[in-house]
Amino acid sequence: MRERLEALRAQAEVARAYEEHLTDTGVLLGQLREHLEAIEREDDFDAKRRIVELLVVGIVVETEGAGAKKKARVCCRYAFARPEHVAEATSGLSIRFLGV
Repeated sequence: MRERLEALRAQAEVARAYEEHLTDTGVLLGQLREHLEAIEREDDFDAKRRIVELLVVGIVVETEGAGAKKKARVCCRYAFARPEHVAEATSGLSIRFLGV
């Protein structure tokens, strides 16, 4: 019974931490939304880069093949979601964005 109680407490703590993370993410996205129009209007590259750095935890590029037949798959891990494969490319610089 104690083991079950400890497991439930641990689950509750994880849920609390996840809820806090989602709340923080919502606040961050709201703040970004407020500034987005000005950033786009001024084409502020540095601000765009800072936004990407805030929202993206990591990017992994997987390649296969070689030479003209080389292909790449890009997996982007956002700060607030599961990893997403966002683009595929071939060595001919043909890029296909996947649902982004």
